Amino acid sequence: ASASNGAAGGSEDEGSFGAAAEAMRPEFTAFLRKWEFRALESDKEAATLKAQNVPLLVRKMIKRITPRRQFVLDEGGSLVMRVKAVSGGWNEFLCVDGWSTHSTLFGYAASSSMSWKEGVIQTVNTVAGDGKTPPRVTTSLHYVDDNGELVNESIYNGISAKTWFTAVA
Repeated sequence: ASASNGAAGGSEDEGSFGAAAEAMRPEFTAFLRKWEFRALESDKEAATLKAQNVPLLVRKMIKRITPRRQFVLDEGGSLVMRVKAVSGGWNEFLCVDGWSTHSTLFGYAASSSMSWKEGVIQTVNTVAGDGKTPPRVTTSLHYVDDNGELVNESIYNGISAKTWFTAVA
């Protein structure tokens, strides 16, 4: 597996968006493209971040990032999800059951684990507590809806916030 274990990596031009996907894993076809931000349930996102005790400065920084996604195949034919990072680079996640990564985000230890079921990519993200607060677990679902848009649904403590993306030619 060539995903970079969550490290900002991969350029926009690496990986395959193309025809080999259909022959290898037809369920990946809908994902294999670049996706640009269209809309966000911003009130729900703000509530989710606040409920997680994300500091105000970090919440403001997150709001300044335009969400983007890319899905490509690695050289082994596995689906790789690229997420635009705060740093300006890309974080890469291998969409294979059981794949996980560990990193540090704003001084907090974080881990993500992936699974794939019936056309939905599920990422369980855990951010370690700071000794005063318990770890925070957010589930992120990525799927292509009936309108052909990519949906990222983030769920924390019963609050769900959706972000929609449109495909880029």
